[in-house]
Amino acid sequence: MDRKPSIAGSKAPTVTLKNLAAQIAEKHDLSKKQSEQMLGEFVEMTVKHLKNGERVRIGGLGILQVRKRAARLGRNPATGEQIEIKPSKKVAFRAAKELKAALDEEAESVEDIAMVAEAPSDEEDGGSTNW
Repeated sequence: MDRKPSIAGSKAPTVTLKNLAAQIAEKHDLSKKQSEQMLGEFVEMTVKHLKNGERVRIGGLGILQVRKRAARLGRNPATGEQIEIKPSKKVAFRAAKELKAALDEEAESVEDIAMVAEAPSDEEDGGSTNW
């Protein structure tokens, strides 16, 4: 599944677990059912470790961990009434350096393409190049 690079402001397509499983199955000569089962187990194990308060580090991708949010006061936007928001937990993701670098490389290549597309041709500016 080759996708066009995402350009700022456009909605990127969503890749599902089934899509990933199909790609893995094709690449590693597995059945789709086997690869879906493997990815499902990966998700289950990840959730189990997060529930136990452990950090999950996925090399090249990043770190998942649970963070606690304290109780706090907020406002009902419709009425302006002050309400108490209960303490909660959230999953935080911190991207790995490799992921950040890969995304930066893609952004640079998309910017380069945009700059070339926007650059005036020799015919438009009378043949002189000032950039």
